[in-house]
This record gives sequence, structure tokens and C-alpha cells, in this order.
Amino acid sequence: MKHRILTLPLILLLMLPLFLPAQSCDDTVLDFDGVNDVVQLAPSPITGNSAFTVEARFLSTATSGSTSCSGNFKRLFSFIGTGRRIEVGECGGNPSIYWASSASSLGPVSFGSNIRDGSCHHLAMVYTGTNLVIYLDGVSVHTVSIPGNFSPLSTFRAGQWGGGLTPNENWKGTIDEVRLWNVARTQAEIDANRALRLTGTEPDLEAYWQMEDGIPAGNNTAISMINDLTGNANHGALINFSLMPGTASNFVCTGCNPVEVIIKDYATRTIDLQEICSGDPVHFCLAFGGNIPTTNASCYDVLWEYNDGAGWTPLPSGTFSGICFPVAAGEITIDCSTSPTGSVERYYRATITTPAGCIYTSNEYLLKICCPLSPVSITLTPNTALCEGDNAQIAVSLNSPDPFVANPAGEVDILWSLPDGTTMSNQTTFNYQVNSASPPQVCFNVVVTNCAAKSVSASACITVDKQPVCGTITGMPVPANLIPDQSDPDLYYICPGDDAAVGVDMPFMDCHKNWQYSFDQLTWNPLGISNNVQNTNILPSYYWPVGATSIYYRIECLPISSPSGCVPCNSNVIEIRLLTVPLPVNILGDNQICKGDFSTLTLSGSSSNLQYTWLWNGKVVGTGTSYTSTEAGCYWVEITNGCQVTETPKFCVEVCEIIPIISCPLAPNECAKLGDPITITASDSNFAEPSLSCANNAGFIYTWTWIDGNGNAQTFTGATLTDTPPSSGTTYHLDIYDPNSGCSATDEITIIPCNF
Repeated sequence: MKHRILTLPLILLLMLPLFLPAQSCDDTVLDFDGVNDVVQLAPSPITGNSAFTVEARFLSTATSGSTSCSGNFKRLFSFIGTGRRIEVGECGGNPSIYWASSASSLGPVSFGSNIRDGSCHHLAMVYTGTNLVIYLDGVSVHTVSIPGNFSPLSTFRAGQWGGGLTPNENWKGTIDEVRLWNVARTQAEIDANRALRLTGTEPDLEAYWQMEDGIPAGNNTAISMINDLTGNANHGALINFSLMPGTASNFVCTGCNPVEVIIKDYATRTIDLQEICSGDPVHFCLAFGGNIPTTNASCYDVLWEYNDGAGWTPLPSGTFSGICFPVAAGEITIDCSTSPTGSVERYYRATITTPAGCIYTSNEYLLKICCPLSPVSITLTPNTALCEGDNAQIAVSLNSPDPFVANPAGEVDILWSLPDGTTMSNQTTFNYQVNSASPPQVCFNVVVTNCAAKSVSASACITVDKQPVCGTITGMPVPANLIPDQSDPDLYYICPGDDAAVGVDMPFMDCHKNWQYSFDQLTWNPLGISNNVQNTNILPSYYWPVGATSIYYRIECLPISSPSGCVPCNSNVIEIRLLTVPLPVNILGDNQICKGDFSTLTLSGSSSNLQYTWLWNGKVVGTGTSYTSTEAGCYWVEITNGCQVTETPKFCVEVCEIIPIISCPLAPNECAKLGDPITITASDSNFAEPSLSCANNAGFIYTWTWIDGNGNAQTFTGATLTDTPPSSGTTYHLDIYDPNSGCSATDEITIIPCNF
């Protein structure tokens, strides 16, 4: 069946190259026998004095097993100069490179993956002036920094290196689409054009060999060069090629770019479709050698067929006609109402007869046709609100009118996202145990996807009320009428008639704050919702029960969605207690002390909630529950609760002070003559104020100590001492102790006898 296409969409005419000549092969390449075949360009338009790019498409048919490059480096192309060269090829199937610059050399170095895979590949080498970068099929696979430079390069060769013939080191396979550029091409530029034919007029293109110069597998011995399509006359000389009829060392039809079916959603898209939904519009095209023809396209005879598994069936010529055409919505469909799998795998192919009489059968293109999905929903049983921490079993059901969803089969995927963060696949009903429900919701989400990556989703949730979290309350500093208890942080005192305020200390969360008051902590009365500070007003108020001495405050934290399954929490309880007149107490301690000693005065009773001020003879001398007395006089304490003041009885302290008195030497040796004994006495010693209750000197104990003329320490007990001092004199030390009062005193006298 022959179909004529008179026009193609304008966008294709603008975007795609015009190439496909009317000949018996849609893509001719040059076969290299791996022995001595070489295409040479001399002088080379690429001299290495600036950035450049070289590209080629190739198919390797080498079979040597060694991966070593020693004697096994098969050159795809090379640049040659005096003391300079660059060679790119393969060793044992791995891409490899060798280079020698003005400063250094390296290689051969292998990189990338196996290229002896029976497929055609594209290789580009870019020299930036500092680096060599290798791109394989549009992907960067090797970069090396180059010291020095490559200038001058004089010769370019395809299939052989600069050293001439070397066994096992010439290219074996095909080479096509050789391009030399005098700029460093970008990866994007290389990738966008590597599968396309060029026109030869592109900027910066120095040489372009399409390898379309001979008759595939025919007698081409009359051809001596590969034509340069740039107009620069950089033709490549054919050296050592057989060019005899056959497929070795000659022009041949490519075996790696067959006619290919391309199915897209739009003609301008770059990604082929693998799956569509039933009824979707698509766009069919045929590609020859990776390109869609736009010249002589109407001259191709095309028969389109499909196969759903029951054999190949011709497609309607009215819809499936020609090289490139759109297929409208609703043309490609399957029956989804009864489909158990939700999809059909359908193969498409085309048989093409070219103007030259060649017949090609395209590849078989697999297109999966998928059923669209109807909306779905989720049913949860029971569907009642939970409280945080609740445990419950929930029955979950997926609802769908599609048979291939209700009974999952084929390509349909059901993915559940569960409340605990896990997932579950391909279930339509199940029971889920909620262990300790978490606010604000327990949610079940499902995504149903068919083979065209089209999906529908649904969600269903059960509300979870948070458990209220209670903070704390405290007495507020304004107005400053509360007196905190020193041991109980929740107890305060207040003067009758004053007012105060209590407020939030630590925050309350997930609840409504309800202030309450009580007089017995059994019955709580509401005050207000949500405010952070609560004024007590004047205390006590007329509504206080008779005999009540305290009022209590707290916050009840009600659940946000109260009433709910969650129970409220309560804050701490603040007690405000009315102050009463302080009870009188007495001062305890020693009422008689010696001069320089002290008496610790304490109270017979005290409270941490009262303030104590000590007075001495009416002068304020201290605060607190004790005082250290060192002075004679009367002491008392003012006790206040902030409202009332009470005084203790006065407590008077006496200070006893002994005055030691040592007489001068007495008669008969009052002049202390040398060698005569002297007599001294302390019997006149007494208390400073004998009118006090301190004892008199009747009970004093006198102790004398001194050093005699021999240097010995002497001691004597008694009021009167008689001794003969040495000629150098001595000092007599006196200690007086009163056992009645416990007081003591000291004195001393030095006597030096006269020698006359």
C-alpha cells in the first residue's frame, strides 16, 4: 500500500534537517578492515594552536580479547605533528586516548565502558586550550589537564595513527559523520546534534565527511577521496581501501541505525512514549538513521500495523498514514469497563518502501495502553473522634468503580500511607490498629496509579483531640501585696483588706484556661476563661464563709474541642492566707558577759513568714531571729507580718570587766635595791563597776609568772609576790581569773634593781 504525504507540520519543517537523498541506502558509512585502511587529511585545518573539536560516529567490530593497549590500540582518529600527537581509539573494547604535547605525554589511558556492544556510538574530543575532554554518546567520560601545547599539528587521520602501519592497531569497524571544528564545542551542542546530519554551512565547521560518497557494497574503486561538505575543500584521501564490491573496506549501508518508530505525545517533544491512557492523542513518526526525513517524504510507501497478541493487523489508512502524523484523541482505545488488568500491551511497526526500491521493516514499538482511573474514596469505620493516646482498631476500605482497582490486577498500584508513617501496597480493605493516637488527626492516604503513571488519590482522617498540658500559676508582683511563704512556693500571705493578683507562670498548651477559686478545695467556682492574670480584689470579701482564713486559686485546662474524650488537667493550687497578729515571744540568752565576749540572743519562737527587727536601747541594730550582743544594755525585738507589729519583753545584758592593779615595790625595798627581795601586790584589783551584779575581788585567783636570774620560768599563785629580781631586772606577768563570772584580766610590771 502506498501513501502520499504532501505536507508535514510546519514545526517539523523548521526544526529538522533536510537530508535523505534518493539512493538505495538511507545511511552510508565507510568500513575499515583493521589492517591498513586510513582516511588522511593533510594539511590539517586543525593545527593545535587554539581550541578545537573532532566528532565521529562509529561501530567497532574488533574481536581481540586483550585489554592491554600495548600493540592493541586501535585508532579511531589521530592528529599528527612534529613532536606532537593526539590519538583516540579503543583497547579491548574500552575507549582510550594517547597524547603528547610540547611539555609532556600520557597514555594510552582507557576509560568509559565497553563499546564493542554491536551498537553505533558517537565520540567527541574537545580541546579547550588547557584540557582534553572526551564525550561518549553525549556524556563526558574523561577529562585530562594538558601542560604545554599541541601546535603544530599537520595531519589528521581516521583509522590509523601517525606512525603508519602497525599490526592490530588500525581501526576495525565503520566510521561515519566525521566533523572538525575550530572551536571547543559545549556538551549541550554536541549532544543536540550527534544523531543529526549537518548541512555543512554551520559556523566554525572546518571539515565535514558524511561518508555518502560511494554505492553501498558496490564497486567504488573510482572514488579516491571523501568529500568535505563545508566548501573548505578539506577532503579526505582514501588510502589502502579495497572499494571492491562487498561489505569490507568499502562503503556499506549502516547496520546500526534501522528505521525506527517514534511515538510521542507531541511532535516537538524529545522523550518517546512508553505508556498512554486509553483515548490519549499521540504523534507517530518514522526515523531513518536517527533522523526524521523532510525531503521526498511523500515518496515513501508506508504500511502501519499493530499486534495485541493475536498477530499483526493493518491499521486504518485514514488515521495511520505516512512518515509523521498525529493520532487524534479517541482513536487508540481499549475496553476499560470490563478490563481485569487495566491495560493492554500493543506493538506497532511499519513496512517502508523507499524511492530507490529498498524495503525496510521498522522496529516493533511497544506501547502500553492503560485504562484511566475513576475517582476513589476511603471509608473508615468507626469514624468518631479520638483522644490523644487512645488505642482503637479502624476498618479501612477503598472504594472504586473500576474493576481492575476493586480487584487489583495488572499494572494498577495501590499505595497506602498509614498514620504511623509506614506504607502498604495493593490492599483494598484492611484493619488498622491505632496505638496511642497522635493529634491533630489520624489520616489514611491512598494513591492509585495505573501503567501510564496517571493516578488518583484520596484521604480520610479521624480527628484526634490533644491531651491538655497544664502549666503552673504563681503570685504576681503587681500589686505587691503578697508575702511569699519561705518554704511553700504555692503559699502566700496577705494583710486583711489588701488585694492581689495571681497569674500564669509556666504556659498552658492545647486547652482553654478556666480560672477557679475555692475556700475548701472541694468546691471550685469559675472566674473566667483564657486570661493570663486574675485579680483577687479586696480580701476578705463579703462572700467569704465565716471563719475562713484562706482562699485558693487554680486553672482548669479544658480540651480545645471540649467536651471531648480528653479529660481536663488542673494547675497547681495557690493559697492566699490572711495574716494574723504575731504571737509574742521572749528573748533567750546570757544576760551577763565578760568584756570582749558576746551573748547570742534568740527568740523563744519564730516563723519564716514574719519579719524581726532587733533594737538596743531603742536603736535598730539587726534583723532576723537571732542577734549577737557585745554591749551592755537592754534589747527587744519588733515582730511584724507586714500588717501588725508586736514587741518582745526587754532583755538586759550586763558586761563585767576586771581592772587589774599591780602595786610598786613595797617597803622595806620600795627602791628595789640589787640583791634585796622586793614585794608587789595585786590586791587592789576589782571590777570596773562593782555596783553591777558581777562579783567582787574576794574570789579572784592571782597567778604570777616571770623569769629568774638563772633564766628559769617561775610561777606563784597569790595576790602578793615577794622575789629578788636579777641585776638585769625581770618582768612579772599577772593573770586574774574570777570563777564566779568567768571573766579574766592580765597585767605586768618590769622591775630593774638599783646598784648603789
